Amino acid sequence: TSRTLALYCRNIALCIGVLFCLIKRIGTMLKTLSVVGPTDGSWSQTLSHHNLLAVVEIAGTEHAHATIHELVTAITNSCEGVVSMDLARLKTLMASLPLTSQTHVLLGFLQGNVLYLVSSGNGTVYIKRGRKCVQILSGSASMSGQLKPNDRIILCSPIFARLIQSKNHHELFGQEPFT
Repeated sequence: TSRTLALYCRNIALCIGVLFCLIKRIGTMLKTLSVVGPTDGSWSQTLSHHNLLAVVEIAGTEHAHATIHELVTAITNSCEGVVSMDLARLKTLMASLPLTSQTHVLLGFLQGNVLYLVSSGNGTVYIKRGRKCVQILSGSASMSGQLKPNDRIILCSPIFARLIQSKNHHELFGQEPFT
C-alpha cells in the first residue's frame, strides 16, 4: 500500500541519515520532502526558500553540523528578497560559498516553468517525467531546462544517490529503473 511504502521510504532515510528533496511543481508552488541528519561520516540538510532549493552534504568533519548551518545561512541571506534568478546568478551564488572537497551542494531555482540547477561536489539530479526517471545532472555541473506539468525533480546528496541506485525503483517511486 502507499502508506506502507511511505513508511518504508521514511524509515530507510531516517536510518541512514540521508537527504532527499522531491519537488513537485503545482502552479507556482513547490512541495518538498526532506530528511535531515547525520550518517557515520557526514551530515546532510535541505533548504527550501521561496523558489530556491538547496541540498547540502558535508563528509568527514566533526564540525559538519555547524558548517552546514553556516552554508544554509549564507545561501538564505544571498537570496533574501530575490524574485528572479538565472543560471549565471546561481553560479555566482555557488562560487561565493565557502566550499571544501568534503562539501557537496546542489542549488536549484524555479522561475516560472524553468528550473536552473548548479552543483558542486558529487550531488545528482533526476527528473521523473511520466513513468521514466532519468539522471540530468551529476557532479560539479550546471544546467537549466523547462519543466512540464507533473514533472518531479529529485535532488540527491551523494549518500542518497547511492541508496536509490541500489533499491527497487518501482517500489520507491513507482516507475521504471533510473537511466
